[in-house]
Order: sequence, then C-alpha cells, then structure tokens
Amino acid sequence: NINFFTCIDKPVIKELKKGVYILYINTNLFDNFTYKVREQGKSNSITTRIMLSYVNHIEKILKIYNPKLLFVVGHNPLIAYKKKEFHKLSRIYDDADNSYIMEMFVKILNNYKTLYLCADVHNFNIALLNKNLGTIISGTGGGDPDIENIEGKVNYFLSPNDNLFNITNHYVYNAYGYTKIKYDKYLNVHVTYKQLFNAYKDIKMENKIIEKTINTYNFVFRNTADGWDLIKKNNKISENKIILNIPKL
Repeated sequence: NINFFTCIDKPVIKELKKGVYILYINTNLFDNFTYKVREQGKSNSITTRIMLSYVNHIEKILKIYNPKLLFVVGHNPLIAYKKKEFHKLSRIYDDADNSYIMEMFVKILNNYKTLYLCADVHNFNIALLNKNLGTIISGTGGGDPDIENIEGKVNYFLSPNDNLFNITNHYVYNAYGYTKIKYDKYLNVHVTYKQLFNAYKDIKMENKIIEKTINTYNFVFRNTADGWDLIKKNNKISENKIILNIPKL
C-alpha cells in the first residue's frame, strides 16, 4: 500500500511492529511558513504558537506510544551542509524568538532511540547527532546533485549551539543511488547506500550508455544501553555490472 501524508495540522504516527514506530512530520512548518510571515513585516507570534503546539503534540503522542525504536520522517534535515553552507532549518536556530522550539523538539527526539530520515539535500549523509539521535539524509534519487569532491568521513556538520547537538561520525557520498534501511530483533539499524552513479567522479560518462559496478556503503546504528553507536562497515563493489543510460547532466 502507498500512503500520502501532508501532516500539516498534526504529525502522523504508524506502528511498524511492537515497540517500533514511524512518525511523519511537516518540516515546512519550521522553515518557509515561519519566515514568510516575518519577511512580510508582520508579527510571527501566530506561527510561533502553531509550531509550539505541533511540537507539544509530538511530545504527547510519543509519551503515549513510548517507542523502543523511532523513525522520524520529514523533508528538511535537522541540520545540513549544502554547497559549502548550512541551509534550511539553520535559520530558525538563529531566531531568538523561535530557536527554543527546535531545542525542545531535538530534546524530545533524544528521549528515544531515534533516527531522523529526510532528503532535500541531493547526496547521501549519515551522522550521529546526539546520544540517541542519528540522521540519514538520502536525496540521491533525482534532481541536480549537490556534489562533494571529498567523500567518506568528513565531519562537516557543526551544532548551531553547544546545547543542541553533539555531532560525530558524519559521512557523505555523492548521488545517484538509493538507500535501504532495516532493523534486526535487537533494534540495531542497518543502513546501505547503493551508489549507482557518482555525479562527481563519473561525470565523464554523461550522455552515454555504460556498464558499471555498484559501490555499496554500509553502516550500522548499534543499539546500546548508552545510546547509538554508529559503525562504518566495509565498502563493497558489486561483481555484476548494470547498464545505465546516462543523460547529459
């Protein structure tokens, strides 16, 4: 089954199995809408109340369900690095009127074993943001790629303030490809990014039909009593080749 959620008025929570939940949220609420009002020269007190109500609702439903493993799905990253600068939600962290709401939200997520899943940035990122909070950014399926000339462990992510994130193990890999995420009975989360085409290194192959191997990058968020332990596994290159019809990029 395919479901479409806007989550404009309130988030949507679904049970995957006992103790494992996925929470869908509308991140535009914390981005464009808030600042559109301010940029028009009007008070943004209304949207502040809406944001606060939204986060309070998230806190209430998570207390009810008390997930052992929580996936949170939004469009915008909690923090992202794109074209040599931080973007999107970074503006709210600098807003004296509303930054406390994002701090509330992050602290709520850190009360559970949480993985925040999103896109918006057109490459693959994975990082540990806090003790119980990891993130996977996988905007690798289409659109103009956000190219990085250095791949692997880069540690570009920086916390907007000392109280929000304690970021470690930040890895980045170029588009294009797809990400597989699964969890085991111990609630360890296994993440595989299959890079079908490297938008930086393989650019010479554009506008051609090619055969190439697949690069696979593997990670595990290991579930421990002290929080997540993000482990990088060995890279793999497929034995078989796939045929790709690469357009002009």
